[in-house]
Amino acid sequence: MSLFACLVVMGGMLANDLASSAIAAAPGTDRSAPLGIGKPGKIGDYSVTVLDVTPNANEIIAAENQFNDPPKDGNQYLIARVAVLYSGNESGKPAFELSFKVVGDRGVAYTTFDDSCGVVPEGLNDAPELFEGGEVELNLCWSVSSAEIDSLMMYVEPLLNMDDERVWFSLGGNGGATGTPTADSSARTVVKESSRKRPIPVGSIGLVGDYEVSVDNVTPNADDIIAAENQFNDPPAAGNQFFMARIEMTYTGSETGSPAFDLNFQSVGALNKGYSTFDNDCGVTPDSAVNLSDVFPGGKVTFNVCWQIATEDADSLVMYVEPLFSFDNERTWFSLDSSGSGEEPSKDAKATEVETSLQPAAIDAEISTKDIAFAPKELTIAADTDVTITITNEGVLQHDFVIDSGAIESILLNGGDSDTVVVNLPAGTYQFYCSVPGHREAGMVGTLIVE
Repeated sequence: MSLFACLVVMGGMLANDLASSAIAAAPGTDRSAPLGIGKPGKIGDYSVTVLDVTPNANEIIAAENQFNDPPKDGNQYLIARVAVLYSGNESGKPAFELSFKVVGDRGVAYTTFDDSCGVVPEGLNDAPELFEGGEVELNLCWSVSSAEIDSLMMYVEPLLNMDDERVWFSLGGNGGATGTPTADSSARTVVKESSRKRPIPVGSIGLVGDYEVSVDNVTPNADDIIAAENQFNDPPAAGNQFFMARIEMTYTGSETGSPAFDLNFQSVGALNKGYSTFDNDCGVTPDSAVNLSDVFPGGKVTFNVCWQIATEDADSLVMYVEPLFSFDNERTWFSLDSSGSGEEPSKDAKATEVETSLQPAAIDAEISTKDIAFAPKELTIAADTDVTITITNEGVLQHDFVIDSGAIESILLNGGDSDTVVVNLPAGTYQFYCSVPGHREAGMVGTLIVE
């Protein structure tokens, strides 16, 4: 082989090596490439090294303090001994500046706070203030599922960090070798459309942002449950009661989610006054979303949401969920009727996901305006029948609802206002639109199917 040919071959090999290096994640920067035990990782002004791991530390925790409780059934205490070195210019306290979490096959993180082991020997809270060059060894402990023990790995990030500056560490097991969980999509129906009058039934799945959400069950009167949860919980006000819903949720995004910070759970009943879990809270609620940490792609969680509501609203209450920081009124509506009433979505046993519309021909119908659009854009009602359509302006601009056939027109609605119109039309297809100047031209139209 000529010298030129050798150089070409060597150049190609070098290029392949460089490409492979670029594709492979640097150690510690990704869940798929954690730092090994004894390998330091830098997080802000700190360097952290996992020194040793005790997968089952139940006896250590029991011996440390007589008031430490044993782990709950199916769980065990996991201890990781770490060295923390401070390299900043001033001083720092690891317990107030670093967050230590572990995650396994389930895709739901454990924290040293919400999944505490109790009093831990040489624990994180015992770590002193560190000055430049100061180092401390301490024990981190989590109450974790025994089924996940071999897949757990640790990630560390600044406590008040919003940029996901995580460093990943192996804890000596498979380290997530089995990959991230995926939602079981067998024979499930995902409802893509809902409204207040036709909410998604209990047990069915709706989409809210990066989450698949369903109501698992409801407790219309949870007064006794809330009272038993914490001795300082106040009873509901006169004429009110605590209403609790059990939620099941799967994260479908590509990074991580936190339900308590990503989604807003509210409810409304016949009195037409919204209830929020903040302004109408029940106090300390068992298994609250507030106790959840990071949820990774495919991770599934269950938790309770609770509102203090007027007893008069209990039988008519429906829940709506929307992204917490959304300004587009992207609401998904869920039934809170455990008797199973409400429109069941169509099901196809062969389909793994069915896009279902909950707008069948009916005596009553509902439509909302959002910015320069109607939701839904297509409505089906009964022919030759008085149908009451409720129009709600969920945006900030003024809108109305007009059907030229039959001279049907709502009042001009400000944001938050509602109006009703009665429609009685023969079978056919009609157009409805907003008559505010420029809105129809901008595409604020829809189709009314009468059958």
